[in-house]
Amino acid sequence: MATGKGLPQFFDGLWKDRTRFLAAGGIAILLWFLLGEKVTNRLPIPLDVTVLAAGEAPVGSGLFIRLPESLAFSAVDPASVTVSLEGPRADLAAVRPLLQGFYDVPLDFLAGKQSESNPVNIDGDLFPQLDSLRLEVVHATPLVLSVAKRDAGRISLGAGNIEFDPPTLAENMDVVFEPSSLSVTGPQAPIQRLREDPSLFKLATIARSDLAQGERGELSFRAAQGSFEEEALARLRFVDGGGSDVIKVRLKRRREMVIVSLTDVEVVPFVPSSAKRDNIRMENPLTLEPATIDVKVTLPKEGYADKDEAKAAVGRALNLFVDLGDMAFTELAGRLPIRIEGLPDGATIEFSVDVIDVTWNEIDTVEEPE
Repeated sequence: MATGKGLPQFFDGLWKDRTRFLAAGGIAILLWFLLGEKVTNRLPIPLDVTVLAAGEAPVGSGLFIRLPESLAFSAVDPASVTVSLEGPRADLAAVRPLLQGFYDVPLDFLAGKQSESNPVNIDGDLFPQLDSLRLEVVHATPLVLSVAKRDAGRISLGAGNIEFDPPTLAENMDVVFEPSSLSVTGPQAPIQRLREDPSLFKLATIARSDLAQGERGELSFRAAQGSFEEEALARLRFVDGGGSDVIKVRLKRRREMVIVSLTDVEVVPFVPSSAKRDNIRMENPLTLEPATIDVKVTLPKEGYADKDEAKAAVGRALNLFVDLGDMAFTELAGRLPIRIEGLPDGATIEFSVDVIDVTWNEIDTVEEPE
């Protein structure tokens, strides 16, 4: 009769021969690993669908649709697909981190049309690194690609292409761009939309901390890092003949201005010694026509409590005159431009007339009878 001591005695013998015990364990683990690597597994992998312009390189894993130079991307639906890979576990583990598929759009995709939408057949032929793996598409919806003929255009840049944070920073602020326009390429319809409303493209956001640099010097932004306010415009690409899409931005703060009007401002003659004539009336040497004019002065508001104070200050300081040195010495009459003294800094002036008719008044001569 068995005593039940055989199994413990067997393990006791293996333990006493530790070398055999460890070797047997190692062989068992190795056989388990090797057999596991040969086991066929099925692995679902989601892939984003990315459309690459001509010359653009793929990044990461995904299904990449490569366009020729003559075509522009409009839309793709769905934006992602799920594929199922079947094969040895080791091969699946090697392929999964960077699974890339490529579909090259043929030149005749449009078949002579301006735009076209066609289904794209996804199969294992699009994935060059599959080797022993078998691929199936899990997503039942067909992939539809829409492309159009590539067009080119140019949009002008203005203050609407910049966002300010907070928005109140934009008050009384002029924005100067260099260059002042951008070349874009892509489908015709988005280009036309952007031409109609260039502010749909936002080059950058300028915060309060950027103002000092923007006013003293300039800020630099890359057009490619900007954003569009409509999804369809995101298909556009910026191009530049110089190989750069860098836009320099300078900020100029506008001064709040006030406009004052003055009427019947006297224009006085200035007669340098070199311009004096002989035989001219001492009491009334010159006639000016008109002798008074109306003016409109636009000046910075700062420094004045209100418009009336600004008007009074301009009236006190402003001096309008004609310089008789501007008239040829041989002439006794002519049209002279109005000159200004006392105009405030940053101010501009408009005259009701641009020139004054000036006449030297000669002494009347009376012929004595013989």
